[in-house]
Amino acid sequence: MGKAVLPDYRNCGLNVASAVLHHFGVPCAHAQHEVVKALLDEKQYKNVVVMLFDGMGEATLKEMLPQDAFLRTHRAQPMTAVFPSTTVAATTSIESGDAPCEHGWLGWSMYFYQIDRIIDVFLSRDSRTGEWLGKGREVAARYLPYRDICEKLNETGAVRAHIVSQFGNERIETLDELFDRAQALCRAEGRQYIYTYWSEPDHTMHEKGVMAVKDIVCDINRRVERFCQQADEDTLVLVTADHGLLDCQTVYVEDHKELRDMCLRPTSMEPRATVFYVKPECMEEFPEAFARAFGTEHFWLLKSDEALNMRLFGEGEEHPQLRDFLGDYLAIATDSLSIGWQKEAYTLLGMHAGMTEREMFVPLIVGYR
Repeated sequence: MGKAVLPDYRNCGLNVASAVLHHFGVPCAHAQHEVVKALLDEKQYKNVVVMLFDGMGEATLKEMLPQDAFLRTHRAQPMTAVFPSTTVAATTSIESGDAPCEHGWLGWSMYFYQIDRIIDVFLSRDSRTGEWLGKGREVAARYLPYRDICEKLNETGAVRAHIVSQFGNERIETLDELFDRAQALCRAEGRQYIYTYWSEPDHTMHEKGVMAVKDIVCDINRRVERFCQQADEDTLVLVTADHGLLDCQTVYVEDHKELRDMCLRPTSMEPRATVFYVKPECMEEFPEAFARAFGTEHFWLLKSDEALNMRLFGEGEEHPQLRDFLGDYLAIATDSLSIGWQKEAYTLLGMHAGMTEREMFVPLIVGYR
C-alpha cells in the first residue's frame, strides 16, 4: 500500500470556517485554525474574504507557478483536505462549519435507502441510469439539510455573509463576475464575510489531466494578486482549495465476477474512496476476494466501522444516515488506481478523493497587499 496522508482536523478548511464563525460570535465545536484565528484577532477587518479554487492543491501551485508568483510567496502554510478529499465533502464543510461526519455530504454518488437509488448528489441524477430526479442538489438536500455559514453569520446582525459562486446566494457564471461581485461586496457598507468558489482548475484536470492547467492557474494567480492589490487595509483575503488531483487509471469491479457477486448493489461515494455494500454471507470472505481482484498495494481496505473509529470523517455528532452511506467496506486509494463499478463510455483522467499527497495537501494563502 502506498503512503496514506491522513486528514488533520486542526489544520483544514473546516478549521478556517470555525475561526470565521468564532470571530463573529457564532459557536462552533471544531478547533479554530491557528493562523486564521491569529489574523482575525489582530484587528476588526471590515471584510473577510475566503476564496476557494477547486482542485488547486499544493502540488499544482508548485508545478504551474514560478517561485515568485503571488500565490506562492503569500502561502502561509499547507493544510490537509478533509476526507474524502473531494469537492462534495470539503466545500460543504467550509460552507457549513460542520465535519463530514456531521453534515453527511461525503462524495459524488451516495446511496439513499429512502428511494433505493444511488444519486449524484450535486446533480440530483441517478448515478446508474442517468435519470434526472430534480434540479441541482434538490434530492440530496431533502435528506441532508444543513445550515450554511451565511445563515449562521447573518443571524448575528454583526456581519453580512455571502457565497459567491455558480451555486451560491450570489450567483455568478464567469470568473470576471466572481471577482467583480467580490469587489462590489467589499465596498458595501458594514462588515462583510465573502466566500467565493470557482470550479477550476479541477474541471479541466478531470478532462485533460493535471498538467494541462498552467494557463488557468497563472490566470487565477494574476486575478487574485490584482484583487488583493486593489483591496484596502480593512480587507483580509484568504485563498485555499478543497483538494488536489492526480492522473489515474481505473480498474473495474465488473471484471471480477467473484467480487461483483458479493456486492448487494453497485459501488458508491467516489472511485478513490469507494463504498462496498456486501452480502451478509460474504462479509468475512470479502477482503480476500478484493485482494485477489485488485491486490493489496493500491488501496487501503477498511471496514466502515474502522474508518469511523479512526475519525477519518472528523469528530462531532454523527449524521443519522452516516453509517448507511458508508456501507460495509471502504477502499481508499493510496496511489494512482481508482475503482469503477463498470466501464463507462467516458472516464475522468485527473481524479481525487484518495489519500495521496497530491490529493490531500492544499495551501492556505494570505493575500496581504
